[in-house]
Amino acid sequence: MVSAVYLSLLNSLIELVEDTPSSSVTSVSTATSLEASHRADHLVTIIGVAIQTASQNFGMFIASRFLIGFGVAIASLACPILITELAFPTHRAGVTSLYNSSWYLGSIIAGWSTYGTFRIMSTWAWRIPSVLQALAPTIQLVFIWFIPESPRWLVDHGRDEDAIHVIRKHHCGGDSDDPLIEFEYQEIKEALRLEKEAKASSTYISLFQGKGNLKRMRVIIAIAFFSQWSGNGLVSYYLTKVLNGIGITGQGEQLLINGILQIYNYATAIVVSHSQLVSSIRLTM
Repeated sequence: MVSAVYLSLLNSLIELVEDTPSSSVTSVSTATSLEASHRADHLVTIIGVAIQTASQNFGMFIASRFLIGFGVAIASLACPILITELAFPTHRAGVTSLYNSSWYLGSIIAGWSTYGTFRIMSTWAWRIPSVLQALAPTIQLVFIWFIPESPRWLVDHGRDEDAIHVIRKHHCGGDSDDPLIEFEYQEIKEALRLEKEAKASSTYISLFQGKGNLKRMRVIIAIAFFSQWSGNGLVSYYLTKVLNGIGITGQGEQLLINGILQIYNYATAIVVSHSQLVSSIRLTM
């Protein structure tokens, strides 16, 4: 039986590591490219999964969680940015929502793989679900080479013609006369200009200067804090403890409930994401 301290450490380590390198990851993504950041996060995650699958003691398992958390940190920053910048302008909100909803697709694989392996009377009962964590990053590592670079990153690095080519091909169906090309190109240039001006005239300290900024920071912190204390973390990470508390103690029953819960969560998230995507499409009609 895993103690409460070890269980908390296992559950919080990925989140802790994920939040730590955000500024450095953003700088690396800007200096190299979003595609390079993707390749890096997939490789780090796969290495972490390999260590976790081969773990012989608790120390190895913790080290693997650290590496997986670092890979997730890069992915959680680089992936939604690339998706947003490549998506058709009016589809960005919906497509980004679908990206966030895909978290539950992974939890479905995790939940049902553990349900299928818990009867195995060997360490492969947990090693098989562990190695399945490499499925998604491996698929992405293969297909990332076929995804175009962000037009915004290209413009920011002086590759304007390449950026225009990406917009023309993927947003305008190859039509060089489509006015959307010039509109998006100028929009990107203006956004970059404003960002550089803001970067030159402000620092992180500015977030805590003035009543307006202090109020905004309180709202941001409160939303982040209470979104994690609303019960979702409790059900996600400590479901076994909750079910034990209400008398459902069978391992098979607990894993079955967990698997069904993930399907319900995914269906709910997809419905909401779909409604946002439909609403954004209707704005263009």
